[in-house]
Amino acid sequence: MKIGLQLLILALLSFWILGIFIQVFLPIFPQLIYIYPFIELTYSHVCHQQPEKLIAFGFGQTLTCARCTGIYVGCFLSAILLLIKKHNVSISYKFFILAIALILVDIFMYSIEFYNYSKIIALLTGMFLGSIVFYYFYKGLNDFYYYKKTN
Repeated sequence: MKIGLQLLILALLSFWILGIFIQVFLPIFPQLIYIYPFIELTYSHVCHQQPEKLIAFGFGQTLTCARCTGIYVGCFLSAILLLIKKHNVSISYKFFILAIALILVDIFMYSIEFYNYSKIIALLTGMFLGSIVFYYFYKGLNDFYYYKKTN
């Protein structure tokens, strides 16, 4: 895949991640308050945003729950890794199944009240799933690019 497309994907993921953490930037850039309602509405379409599941920090919180934040951060970190690593890497579908299974086990254990909701577990399982899903997205784009190039 061309480096330009990889950088575009990384830039889009960067803006998406920055939007999740917009409340961090509000004290520094108060003008962002004018677009905040639009950004909050945008993220409400991709996450339930239950207040008790948002990651809180000193002066705000994320606009997505811990698991969704983990998914997007995992995608972002994979995008960086795949930009740096130049040769094709192959990841088994077993990792995807494992990532889904870990999330389902976490949801099940929380639902039966085996333990309280853990933002750390949700964040880590989300990061694992996000990194695996991004790898398959990247591989699909790469295969499409090389298929179009040879035909």
